[in-house]
Amino acid sequence: METLCKFCGTVSPLVESGFLHVHSSSNAYELVEKYIEATQLSPSHLSIPYDSHQEIIPALKGWIDAGYGEEWIKLSPTEEIKRPMHLMIKHLYHRSINPELVKIIENEQFEAHLQPIFNIQKNELYGYESLIRTTAQTVSPGQLFKFADDAGLHSFLDQRARKLAIQKKAEEIGPGYYCFINFLPSSIYNPDFCLQHTFSIVEEYGVKENELVFEVVETEEIDDTNHLKEILYKYQTSGMRVALDDLGAGFNNLEKLSELEPDIIKIDRAYIDDCANNQEKQSFISQAIELGKKLGIVTLAEGIETKEELEWLTSQGVDLAQGYYLGRPAKDPIHAIPQNQ
Repeated sequence: METLCKFCGTVSPLVESGFLHVHSSSNAYELVEKYIEATQLSPSHLSIPYDSHQEIIPALKGWIDAGYGEEWIKLSPTEEIKRPMHLMIKHLYHRSINPELVKIIENEQFEAHLQPIFNIQKNELYGYESLIRTTAQTVSPGQLFKFADDAGLHSFLDQRARKLAIQKKAEEIGPGYYCFINFLPSSIYNPDFCLQHTFSIVEEYGVKENELVFEVVETEEIDDTNHLKEILYKYQTSGMRVALDDLGAGFNNLEKLSELEPDIIKIDRAYIDDCANNQEKQSFISQAIELGKKLGIVTLAEGIETKEELEWLTSQGVDLAQGYYLGRPAKDPIHAIPQNQ
């Protein structure tokens, strides 16, 4: 209780308003204190170490609804990083109501699948994108990553996904082909510190740095361009390439490309769908291609599902392509490429 009072102020309004009851309040205080340790994302602390979830959940939900916890706190006495208490309460709430999803992340019940990427100007295989798939058939990758974000586990999941991709590159893709690896900018709060784990894995598996492409996943909006530039610069100065995903959707500012200086831009599938017959989409794609050539950026069209789309994009000068028409994600490289490719 002392810890919670320090972070959230007095707790009496919570009790008086009915958000906490006598039987659960002491456990709730202990739970929040324990969560402060858990935010360091040690594998042994991902799960909520209590059986009283049903008593705790109403209290946590009450705190969220009431807007308590605006104070910023340190994760540990030795760390300078701070997070708002209300965010930590939100993370704890989602971990409490979804213990089965916590277990999937905690036990790393996911694997890397590979989707082929082709150089359509040279008609040859360029590489593969590594995509996470859960071994639990009832949980989609989208559900898992959404939960990880809500529960404050996205950094942990993102880091493990990068490791699986690098391992896949070393053991199955082999030399001569690129491996595209997704990452969330928000999971890399300090590039100098956070990326050391990734770089050490690259060294451990003996993978060539210049055959790795780290791809910004734009399911989240880019609020801090300078932070993203710092991450991209760190990758590039380490010999790796970087790509911006979802051009035209999550990231739609063509003018920002000259500032961010990516090596590759991926044109969002929303613009690729029926692009052979849609003049508005053709106009945007043509602008992206023209700007890419001007800045020396490779263009990649994703989400290709028809022969007509592929032929039009090839004729316009798009460099790379991926999509179900060219190959679906599969556990191994051989099965990712259809026999007719």
